[in-house]
Amino acid sequence: MESKPAPLFPVTATQPVAPGGKGCLFPAAVEALEGVGDNATEEPDWLENKSFLPTAALLAEEERKSRLAAPPESPHSEEVKPEEFWHHQTGKTFVEEVPGLQPEFAFRVDRKAEKSLWNYDSIYKSHIARYFRCSDSCLGNPEISLRMTNPKHKDAVERYYTKDKRKVVRARGQTIRPDKDADDRSCQYLSIKDKEVKEEYATGLSDTANPLGILDQATNLYSQGLGLPMKETDGDRTGLNEEMFEKVAFYNKSLHDNPSNVKLWLEFVSFQDVVFQDAKFSSQSYANQRLRDSFQPPRACIEKKIAILEKALEANPSSLELKIIKLEIQQDVVDSGALAKEWDKLLFVHSGDVRLWRHYLMFQQSRLSTFTVSRTIKLYHRCFKTLSPILEGKVKVVKVTDNLEEEMIGVFTQYCDFLHHCGFTEKAVASYQALIEFNLFRPPTLNLVPTQDCVAVFESFWDSSVARFGECGARGWAAWVEGSKGGCLTVERINQVSTEEEQEEILTQDAAVWQKWLRIEHLREHAHWLPWRPDPSKGETEEDCEDFDRLVLYEDVAPVLFRLQQSASCLRIVQLMVEFLGLVQASEGCHADRVLEFEQLRLCTLHQVAAASGLDVGFSADSQWKPRTEIAAFVEEVVRQSAAYFSGWQRSALVCQLLQLQREKHGCRDMQSVPVQVSKEVRKYGKNLLKEMQNRNDLMVWNAYIRNEWALGKTKDAVSMLETALAMFSSTTPRDDHAAMAGLCSLYHTLAEIHFNFSPLELMKSEGRHSAPSQETREKVMSCFQCLLDKTKYIPGKVGQVSAAQVLRSRRKFQGIVASLLEDSSVLTGAAVKHYLVRLVNCFALFELCTAGIDDAVQVFDSVLQTLKSLQGSSNSSSEQKTSSRNLEEDLTLCLISVLRNYMSIEVVPLTKLRARLNSALSHFPDNSLLLRQLLDLEAQTHIAGRLRRYFEAATRDPDSLYPVLFEVLGEMGRHSKIQQAMKTDLHTGLQVQGPVSESISDTGTMHRVRAACERGLQHKVTQHCPLLWRLYLKFEAVFGSRERAKGIFYRSLQSCPWAKVLYLDGAEVFGEEQLQELVDLMTEKELRVQIPMEEVELLLNSEPQNADDVMAEPDTDQNSPAGDLSPSGAIPEDSVR
Repeated sequence: MESKPAPLFPVTATQPVAPGGKGCLFPAAVEALEGVGDNATEEPDWLENKSFLPTAALLAEEERKSRLAAPPESPHSEEVKPEEFWHHQTGKTFVEEVPGLQPEFAFRVDRKAEKSLWNYDSIYKSHIARYFRCSDSCLGNPEISLRMTNPKHKDAVERYYTKDKRKVVRARGQTIRPDKDADDRSCQYLSIKDKEVKEEYATGLSDTANPLGILDQATNLYSQGLGLPMKETDGDRTGLNEEMFEKVAFYNKSLHDNPSNVKLWLEFVSFQDVVFQDAKFSSQSYANQRLRDSFQPPRACIEKKIAILEKALEANPSSLELKIIKLEIQQDVVDSGALAKEWDKLLFVHSGDVRLWRHYLMFQQSRLSTFTVSRTIKLYHRCFKTLSPILEGKVKVVKVTDNLEEEMIGVFTQYCDFLHHCGFTEKAVASYQALIEFNLFRPPTLNLVPTQDCVAVFESFWDSSVARFGECGARGWAAWVEGSKGGCLTVERINQVSTEEEQEEILTQDAAVWQKWLRIEHLREHAHWLPWRPDPSKGETEEDCEDFDRLVLYEDVAPVLFRLQQSASCLRIVQLMVEFLGLVQASEGCHADRVLEFEQLRLCTLHQVAAASGLDVGFSADSQWKPRTEIAAFVEEVVRQSAAYFSGWQRSALVCQLLQLQREKHGCRDMQSVPVQVSKEVRKYGKNLLKEMQNRNDLMVWNAYIRNEWALGKTKDAVSMLETALAMFSSTTPRDDHAAMAGLCSLYHTLAEIHFNFSPLELMKSEGRHSAPSQETREKVMSCFQCLLDKTKYIPGKVGQVSAAQVLRSRRKFQGIVASLLEDSSVLTGAAVKHYLVRLVNCFALFELCTAGIDDAVQVFDSVLQTLKSLQGSSNSSSEQKTSSRNLEEDLTLCLISVLRNYMSIEVVPLTKLRARLNSALSHFPDNSLLLRQLLDLEAQTHIAGRLRRYFEAATRDPDSLYPVLFEVLGEMGRHSKIQQAMKTDLHTGLQVQGPVSESISDTGTMHRVRAACERGLQHKVTQHCPLLWRLYLKFEAVFGSRERAKGIFYRSLQSCPWAKVLYLDGAEVFGEEQLQELVDLMTEKELRVQIPMEEVELLLNSEPQNADDVMAEPDTDQNSPAGDLSPSGAIPEDSVR
């Protein structure tokens, strides 16, 4: 039998206690331990009061009764003598000094007991020490003030902007999270866990529980009724820094788990600006995580970014994007020589990457300290010299850029834009002429000859005196080789135009010398755009050129010549030249053919963005192209000469630009407000264009001319021409000819729109209100579409009743044709098929609008768009097919928005329908300028800026192009302009007056909005090198803001865009003579072209009095010349090639 283990304390074991308490740990408690086991079931001792004695209670009761029975005392009792009083006090001693007195009997009966002690459990009031308070605060808690309130000396109520109130506002609110474990979804409330709801105070708020800061964490939590957390959390980091710590922890964890995510690495690098800015501007809110105005990262921030990028490159050594970002960040902390070596090393490894070259060129031309024009031109020539052999296949590289030919066209246009912005427009135009001659009009015998040999042969043609591409009488390189006519230049050449008369008129004006210099500089800048060439008929040579910068030699264009293999690339280079000269396509909304990141280098004036034309920003912003007569003639020759090279839809697209040129030449952006004489000239030109043999059967040209007539208000003539064209071509157009079918569908679509009382929105600013079509008109439209589907001849005036069976049959035919086109693989590669599909879907939507309504019409677009999205997301599709599918989807989205806008002009439809579609379209295509312009116009009608600002707040957070930023700035400037007009309008007469009239309206808020939009926008890498944005910001600040701020903006713009000559001229116009000489010296140092030195202007002014009589005798100049239409600031209006 096992023995029980000995207890830990043997003396406390449950054994009988020996007499006398031996063997017990506490002998004094022996009596209490005895009988514990016997009375285990008795009541607990805490119910009994051991100090209460029943005998004491009986004695007190008897004494009370005897007192009541005694006779009452007389009020005149005898006075006690002092000796008798002290006699009773003698012999008294303290209780502790009485010998043999036991504690339980050491008491006396209080005859005058305080009966309140029987009822209350507190200390007697006379036993509490009295003291005088020397302060107003509570001891131990200074937050509690005991000051007496005095209504005469009340403290003022603290406002929201005081220090303490700002801390409360910045404090993070309570975080409420739903209970994820709750499965009951039928409840009408959110289940909240109590432990997840905590009060968090901002850093710096005083803690009422621990004001002196002397308590430890456990005691502090205990005094608040809280306990220590079970596990370590981030709850101790509260206030402004908590979100930052959480974000940093998120990036660290995500990058540790997925180090190959390059996009996340770049986000982490960008986040460092927010971190360092939060430390600098800690008084502002951090929640939006956006950079604030004019933040320049310190060196510590740059070094931290570099360290992060080095860590990222260790995990992604082949990422070219990370290497480019690292080199761009290092430019402020690394020596220029070392940085150049790093770029050269990277270009040597990735010599076939075109985007790397473009980043390198943009980096070199945007550094003010090392930038010069000649050095940058050599870098561009080096780029073409490296990429041209790779394009031909002579040089093999590890990785070649997809669509290398299109990418090289992008580099070429960037090079020409750079030359134009630096003032060397003649070299840019000559480069376009040479490249088009080299590819479109190359002799057939040289097609198999290597490119370098062709370039050598091209020298003899370039140095000859024959007319080049775009000039009057030009026949082309091939015709010159064959010995055909057209080799002599005529006196009518454009480069023989003189500006001496206009220059003399400027010199005779009453203005300062610097203003005259500026006007002459603008005049020559606009007039000298074509290369100067000697006229052999006059015996001129190259030495006769007064300005050698106008002389373009063969050595200037030979390095940029390369061979184009695709006809689409040839058409693209022609369209880019036309756009460079100033004629921007009105329907240019899709920028998928451009690299959006480098679009910022191109834009210099507002009229280069067709969708921004006509926007009022409160000052002259060059929003409309006003070409000189020579430029308009040159553009027309460029289009006509290049149209002879192309065929099909490509030729039709070029010919349609001639009609647009006529409208632009007369300033007819809105065809509703065209003078009668101008309308006659435009219509006459269009008729002559249709009479040409090549255009008689071109349905696209027919449709463009008919829509032009429709926009001019000649609706009956337009319908008559439509019926004539459909009667001729409706039954003879083959269905397999996609280009012809696209033109036929365009004619039917235009006829249906006219019957529906729609408007040609691409030619008009406002839709207006029209009546809804009748049932007879709807049946007429349905009959037209049946002719399109059945390929029957259209008979004007024949209208039959359409049955339900015919409607169903026509709908099925539409669906079948659209489905067959979508299944065709060429729909994503062939341009003609894409044009046919877009116009056919438009006809199908209008057919559904006739038969069912607007919802079914929208459903047609939705179904096709859904199919294209599935094709775009297919894994079998190549990158080219995905890009083509996206472009097609963008075109259909624009057509859908156009149908909704037109339908709203004939029916009552809530704006929410259009707004929802527009927001959905912008979510897929945020860089489409046409959609952004329509958003501005839509929200401008409501006079509520909240929705527009919320959209741009999200769209400009991390933009892929400059267009969202540009339209945000234009929208805020337009709103400021409206407020300015309201301030200057007399409410009684409604007329504009000088100076503010309404004191209740202020433009302070809108000015700050414009400044904030510009500052935020210019901090993105896709906008910081855009001359247009810097010009808008500078002019706005100079007109409505302060001069000192404008000067700071100007010098910042030169640091970002040192190549843009227009910025220097804007600075001279704004700051005048005080900065003029400094700007001219800087332009000379950077090798920017100065058309006329200041010394030459002074010499001309000194010689002017001698010829005063001759000047006064000269006839008046043309009122349409730039010198006759000077702006108030003294500058020539923008009517140049850009």
